[in-house]
Amino acid sequence: MAIGNRISRLVALAALMVACGVTPARADLDAAVRALHQSGDISGACKEIVTAGERGDAAAMGQLGDIYMNGTCGAKDEALARKWHHRAAESGDAYAQMTLASHYRIGDGGYAKDLVQAYKWYHLAATAPKPRSKATKGEAFNQLMALRGTLEFNDTAAELQAAPQRDRLGRKMSPAQVAEAKKLAVKWRAGAR
Repeated sequence: MAIGNRISRLVALAALMVACGVTPARADLDAAVRALHQSGDISGACKEIVTAGERGDAAAMGQLGDIYMNGTCGAKDEALARKWHHRAAESGDAYAQMTLASHYRIGDGGYAKDLVQAYKWYHLAATAPKPRSKATKGEAFNQLMALRGTLEFNDTAAELQAAPQRDRLGRKMSPAQVAEAKKLAVKWRAGAR
């Protein structure tokens, strides 16, 4: 194969990857997350995730929260876990928003039980602007399973669970609590965090 032809194919592949949202940094990060889930190179995976989180990648920040909450890459540190989960959720990461909601709903991981905050974060994850797939439920499930072990899997799973979780929680709250949570969500979305 001629060098010019190989270069053309590589350029086309790079353009396709960028168009699909698979940048080299995202691909490396997904590989690091897969390594964590498959008990591969934990040390290398942790370094990749820390680097991406510190550079501002919201999904990596959410993963860092999980890493510190579970002690995956060392000692557990609930304070650092809360810091990273909050940074990721504030950056709009649906998985981190669901994680915060769950901690506030249960009152674990160093979080005080707060149903209004839980509802707010579930609501934000459920109502985040995102492209909608025209896939059937079966196709959507198959697509989700194909993403297992990636950051996109976490976000997609969170988005699918957010509304049902929010609605279940809302049935346990007073109308005033639900109204306050929605007001906080609107305020958050308007930028007054």
